[in-house]
Amino acid sequence: MAATCIMKQVEERHVANEIIKCVWSPKMDLVAIANIKGQVAMHRLSWQRVWVISAPGEGIKVTGLAWRPDSKILAVGYSTVCKQPPMRTCAKHGTEMCAIP
Repeated sequence: MAATCIMKQVEERHVANEIIKCVWSPKMDLVAIANIKGQVAMHRLSWQRVWVISAPGEGIKVTGLAWRPDSKILAVGYSTVCKQPPMRTCAKHGTEMCAIP
């Protein structure tokens, strides 16, 4: 007999813009979220915002999000090549975000 996995919704959170990508950290209580405007935000599972960055340019969209297996770096792929990729370091969690065109 196949195993059954039941998940129960315990909370609901509202966001200002449509979410297009969302990835959970494999090692920490962090989630990275990209919205339709090209912004990327990192939240704790309690929904406390760790940081948010704007799109690197007008009309640039996020095409991919990926955590390094140890959750120290979040890679962000954009729809076009950026002149200066945004970089963020969260000193509290030791995580970095890098942009990949």
